[in-house]
This record gives sequence, C-alpha cells and structure tokens, in this order.
Amino acid sequence: MRQNQTHQYLRVPLVLLILSATIAASVKLLWQFNPNLLRLSAFTSTEELQCAEIVTPDAVLSRERILKLMTLAEGTAKTRIRIILKAPYCRLKPSTVRAGATAEREVYPLEFDPKIWVIVLYEDDNYLGVRLVPQTQQCSSSLL
Repeated sequence: MRQNQTHQYLRVPLVLLILSATIAASVKLLWQFNPNLLRLSAFTSTEELQCAEIVTPDAVLSRERILKLMTLAEGTAKTRIRIILKAPYCRLKPSTVRAGATAEREVYPLEFDPKIWVIVLYEDDNYLGVRLVPQTQQCSSSLL
C-alpha cells in the first residue's frame, strides 16, 4: 500500500512535465507549419520586434527554463519569472496591449533554435504571457 501512495505522488509532476513538453513541441510544430497562427497583433510588425536595449548579449532560454515558465500563471510577479529566466537578451520598445496600460517586453532566443525568439510580456511588473516569434534581424547597437 505504501509503495502505491509513493507512485501516486510521483504521477502528478510527471504528467505536468509530459504535458508541458507536449505543449512546447506542439507550439514549435504549429510555428513551423504556419507562423501566422502564433502571432498577436502586438508582435506582427518588424519594427515592433527591434531591440530597444540589449541587456545580455549571450542570453538564451533552455528547454528546462521554458517548461518552468509554461507552468506559471498569468499575474505571477516579474521577479519570480526573472529568477527562472535570468536576464533577457534584449528589451523591446514598450507597447500598449490594453487601453491605459504600458506593457514591457523582454526577448530570449531559444538555446536549441536561436532563430526563434521567446517574447515575455509584463504589465505593471506582472507576467501576462509569452509568444514565440521568428527572429526578424539581429539586434545591434544601431537599434538602441
């Protein structure tokens, strides 16, 4: 009976890990099939995807960290997200997602596919969500 209870406790994290990996793989496959399916209007313009400030030139996002990010709820404090993700590659210009609120966007290239950017969206220092978009061009000091 005791062994059965131990297995019960291990099932939940294992199911969550498998679910997160499946979601990440599905998103990547969707993007490869049709990148427009995963874009929001806030991310469609090439100009919108130019870095305003390079923070950490060698920053990348590993599979493990993106899986942890996907388990966090909207509204999580920016400081908690930063503990997991570390410093971003760059910051995009602030944008407006909802009327009267300015959103901050930070970019992380994927470690296993640097041509895909993970853009993390914050509003009032709270996590709003994440988008995967193709890298439009290399950020450089000329964009600062």
